[in-house]
Amino acid sequence: MIRLIHGSDTAASRKKLQDTVNNINGETVYFNGNNLTLSELLLANEAASFFSSAKTIVIENFFKGVKQKEKDLIFDYVRKESGQNLIVFWEDREVSSKDKLFKKEEIFKYDFPKLLFKFLDDLGKQPAGVMLNYFHSLRKEKEAELIFALIVRQFRLLIMMSDAKIVASGKLAPWQITKFRQQAKNFPADSLMQNYRALLNIDYRLKSGLTPFKVDQLIDIFLVNL
Repeated sequence: MIRLIHGSDTAASRKKLQDTVNNINGETVYFNGNNLTLSELLLANEAASFFSSAKTIVIENFFKGVKQKEKDLIFDYVRKESGQNLIVFWEDREVSSKDKLFKKEEIFKYDFPKLLFKFLDDLGKQPAGVMLNYFHSLRKEKEAELIFALIVRQFRLLIMMSDAKIVASGKLAPWQITKFRQQAKNFPADSLMQNYRALLNIDYRLKSGLTPFKVDQLIDIFLVNL
């Protein structure tokens, strides 16, 4: 048996992976997909068969990076010889180009709502009323804590990319850098840092129990004053 768990919402995909592992009795073995060799997988998979004890084998980020002949051999083996074991491929991003390698019932995809990316990209561009509507719509699908964390991340990246002297670490594509720098222009020179500090203050008050408000209420207040 094999499964693919993937998508941009890694919190949800991780939960699915953990639920999968918890619902199956037996040992669980984890492998880094980039470093995995066929011999290591053979040993893990066939040892279970020898002792008649099923196990769950989790291979993380197998499809990330440069395609290698070894990976082709590993996947061919998994497809034919998984036996009584459950072999789960978990990816921290969407790997839709690999969907054809799996049957429909073997694929579990978890993505963020498209509105979430629009919400983040429109910070500083749309009026407060629009942003509040976005946020309240998103709350029907995602936790306020997750949305808050992504707002903090967005402002951190905006501050970094607003400085032309800062060179990206390589984790961002050129088009992403351009997008962040364009969005940063929607804020006055000192406003980005002020808003970031306001977000950090919200985080501190929440964690310290210094506010009677919930996180979604504090996000409302932040957006109104943005």
